[in-house]
Amino acid sequence: MVDPVEIHRLGQIKDVEEWNRAVKIKSIAIFIVIFFVIWITRVILFNIFDRNLSTDIYKALSSHAFKFVIWVLPVFLYLTFIDKTNTFRYLKLSTSLKEGFFWSLGVLLFGAVGQLVALKLGLDKIGLISVVGIVNLTIGSLFEEILMRGFILSKLSEVTSFNKALLITSLLFYGIHLPGWILIYHYSLNQIFIYSGSIFFVVSLGGGLLVNKSNSLYPSIILHIINNFITSI
Repeated sequence: MVDPVEIHRLGQIKDVEEWNRAVKIKSIAIFIVIFFVIWITRVILFNIFDRNLSTDIYKALSSHAFKFVIWVLPVFLYLTFIDKTNTFRYLKLSTSLKEGFFWSLGVLLFGAVGQLVALKLGLDKIGLISVVGIVNLTIGSLFEEILMRGFILSKLSEVTSFNKALLITSLLFYGIHLPGWILIYHYSLNQIFIYSGSIFFVVSLGGGLLVNKSNSLYPSIILHIINNFITSI
């Protein structure tokens, strides 16, 4: 015979778990909405502020400062003061360092071989890229990975399956680049929905899978840098 007290206790536990899940969903949804609003505002202001700066270095410094404040700082504040957790561990920046290193090395070698094959087949060509450009690609990739694959993917994985979390994160990653593609770079519809869009979506999926497999954010950061580097030269 089933104990009514035990049934009641299990029901209470389930109610608490569902309530906690609902709170997490609401919290991450609010975070994402606020982030999107602030970043779109930033993209609009880019045309007013950054483009009037005198040198590429000043523009780069301004770009990274804005990106750090909008993409990275809120993540560290949220994890530190709301979740009260180890920020670097949660973002997988201090976990599985050895495994992350080997996965990162594998991604780097894969990218190098892929680039050589593309050059050999005439599918790509080497262009010039400045030191400032290399620094921009690296820092930008790091900041974006901390938010997307480090924070948002982890948060969504707490309230749904990893596959659904990865799909949502990849759509968000694609969506957050739309304002810049439209307002700053004036991409065509073909570039937005086929070329750049598909590349960014696939890279996001690949980065998320790497994070899940290696339990480290570094392989995804390397993949992101390689993608940005190849598409920029």
